[in-house]
Amino acid sequence: MAQLLVRDLDAKLVERLKKQAKLHGVSTEEEHRMILRNALLREEDRKLTLIEHLLSGQVAVESEAELVLERSKNVESREIDL
Repeated sequence: MAQLLVRDLDAKLVERLKKQAKLHGVSTEEEHRMILRNALLREEDRKLTLIEHLLSGQVAVESEAELVLERSKNVESREIDL
């Protein structure tokens, strides 16, 4: 297996990595591997969820507005008794 050495990381970033690893019950090294694997394989092997796609910045603001407007046209309005 190959090895990767990452230098000059911000101490706060390393601390967050350690905390996240602890939450997942794995070593810091394994957490680092999982983050890299998920980030790189996501791009190649799976499609983004709608939320990930919208948050990625790949969708123009106009498209998001059109999506909301189109949905509102298709939804029937009805009164609800409270």
